[in-house]
Amino acid sequence: MPVTPFHLLVIIPLKAIAPRRFSWGVFALTNVVIDLEPITYCLITLYPSHRYFHTIIGATLIAILCATYGRRLCELAIKTLHGELQDKEVRWLGKASIGNTAAWSGALIGAWSHLLLDSLMHEDIKPLSPFTDENPLLGVISIGNFLKTKH
Repeated sequence: MPVTPFHLLVIIPLKAIAPRRFSWGVFALTNVVIDLEPITYCLITLYPSHRYFHTIIGATLIAILCATYGRRLCELAIKTLHGELQDKEVRWLGKASIGNTAAWSGALIGAWSHLLLDSLMHEDIKPLSPFTDENPLLGVISIGNFLKTKH
């Protein structure tokens, strides 16, 4: 599910509850980076489209990368926004820095929640690879039932 609002909106309550302990920017960046893999494979029409980034090891490595380097990228984006906004809007946006805890929680929760959600609905995901090729979460929740409308 390449970069859908479903991934990005699911965690907004956590940001509201603990704004200084969670970076939504790093969370979103982590989700986008993870989905670069299936987007690339879909564009060049290779199957499976969900490969290494959609494993617990791959997702964790992406989280480490995003917490370490993505934090600075997100801070730069916030500082750029600060320059574009008026004073009262800047106060609402908050400080232009992201703490270690916020960066790491955003990246790790982003990576693992992404893997969890995608594992529920994509049959080509092997979240526990290289240990097993099974996806124990596939079909646990029937996504089709949520999409059906009653007449």
